[in-house]
Amino acid sequence: MSEGRNEVRTEVRLRRVAVRAEGPVGVERLAAECGLTETAVRRLVAAGLIEPAGGAPDAPAFAPDAPALLARAVRLQRDLALGWAGALMASELLARIEELEERLRRYEPPG
Repeated sequence: MSEGRNEVRTEVRLRRVAVRAEGPVGVERLAAECGLTETAVRRLVAAGLIEPAGGAPDAPAFAPDAPALLARAVRLQRDLALGWAGALMASELLARIEELEERLRRYEPPG
């Protein structure tokens, strides 16, 4: 890492894995579903950019929606050349917008 900068260098391997998690997701599965290496995921955790939902320090567990959020952040980081912090924040905000739009659709009258 460069002095004074929070950089996370990653090797992105693009793979689409259509798996929906029902419970906590481990580092290996999170990395596989996002196209990142396990080392890259651990670096994001160490940098404080993603937070485990539980588990032990050597075996963190992530929320079931973490793969989708991180995969979107990977795409934003790659396609728009955003920094990791910006890509992760944008991913979380987009997920929140989707959630609110879905709630709004439930309250709108049909037609």
